[in-house]
Amino acid sequence: MKITAVILTLNEKNNVKECIQHLKPHVDNVIVVDGGSTDGTLDIANILADKVDVRPQVTDFGEERMYAWSLVPEDTDWTLFVDTDERFHDLLLPNIREIIEGVVEKHPETIAFRFPRANLPRCSDFPDYQTRLLKNNENIEWVNDVDEKPMLDGEPVAGIPGKCMTILDKPIWHFREKRPRWYRESRANK
Repeated sequence: MKITAVILTLNEKNNVKECIQHLKPHVDNVIVVDGGSTDGTLDIANILADKVDVRPQVTDFGEERMYAWSLVPEDTDWTLFVDTDERFHDLLLPNIREIIEGVVEKHPETIAFRFPRANLPRCSDFPDYQTRLLKNNENIEWVNDVDEKPMLDGEPVAGIPGKCMTILDKPIWHFREKRPRWYRESRANK
């Protein structure tokens, strides 16, 4: 099973390195689509990512995700969409293939996974569910210029029974601001 991670960037020098390093050991490809960074983001991405594509920033994030998805190798089975300021739960990425296989074995119609996202530091809107892992070669389209969502035949994938599974115990940590001390300390010991 091949998994490609897709990251959209624009002036994310402070986040892109850690994001790629977080993903790289657990996926087959990391693709960065950059909106024209001027802060050194591209220098870092060009060293660490498998593919970097520069495309002038558009204001429609659904369109941007669709473009990025078009760059994913055809032999990819699943695509993981990640924001540079997000990190996945420590038990998700090392076990991602086993998790997918286990769910798909029981529910073969599964084409997507969503995760509760904790928007740190306050988490006032937890769980902020995000559909981020999608099966390739499905008729899925990302829509909306902001708060983009994957849709299938005009319906949000997350709302179609049996198509989208929720992984409740492995949240996404979304760092809107500086990393909290507990997170920095947990990384210092690794």
